[in-house]
Amino acid sequence: MAMEALVVNIQGLSTNAEDLSDLHIILKQAHVSLQAESIRLLPLLDQIDPSVHSLPYLYILEACASAALLKEQASAVVLPTAKFINLCDKEQIQLAPEKFISACRKFSDHVMHLEAPLRGVTPMMAAICKIQSSFRTFNFLASRVSCSLFVVKLP
Repeated sequence: MAMEALVVNIQGLSTNAEDLSDLHIILKQAHVSLQAESIRLLPLLDQIDPSVHSLPYLYILEACASAALLKEQASAVVLPTAKFINLCDKEQIQLAPEKFISACRKFSDHVMHLEAPLRGVTPMMAAICKIQSSFRTFNFLASRVSCSLFVVKLP
């Protein structure tokens, strides 16, 4: 699917709660294409409001972060990820909790790679609040926050 068509689907389907399941199917089908584009999708995130279009933003963000990133690319992904975690719609991300966990894991890895674990603490705390629907998810995110805080305290 062409990225322009995907953006049109995103903007048309993610504003209506009844259309979210259709959009979720489209995003699942576009998964391989999104992964193939990875970091080249980063400019698409500027066209999508993470508070309104949380589910598609999550899919695109997860694809961007899935590539092996250089330090500069990791830095470029950290800010939109933190913004997304803080602004995303809880109901939309709970449609794809595994994607949200993956995006949070990669975010945590990126801030550690950038040697800036403190940048990850507040967004990861917000992530815990957004996805606290399952104990397994809560445990994973809480452990990442604890790890970040531990690294921050090291001399």
